Amino acid sequence: MAIKPVTASEAVAKSNAKRGAVPVGLRLLPDEMEILDKMADRFGGRKAAFIAGLRALEARNEPSNADLLEMLKARLNPATTNA
Repeated sequence: MAIKPVTASEAVAKSNAKRGAVPVGLRLLPDEMEILDKMADRFGGRKAAFIAGLRALEARNEPSNADLLEMLKARLNPATTNA
């Protein structure tokens, strides 16, 4: 029985499937593509740039340590924050 040669894209698809990777498609406008390509140069690829952007957005939603301290002070001393 002959062994069928595997293309590079088939090998990548098989590898991604094993790791649980999910294919995602986007339609970008020319100006959005320009930004993505500019960031791809900086981050080493389009996927890396996209993921870096998502991680940066996620981090912005988390309060800073200073904000956490202020929230904790307000919770522990509600009388002093309403004065």
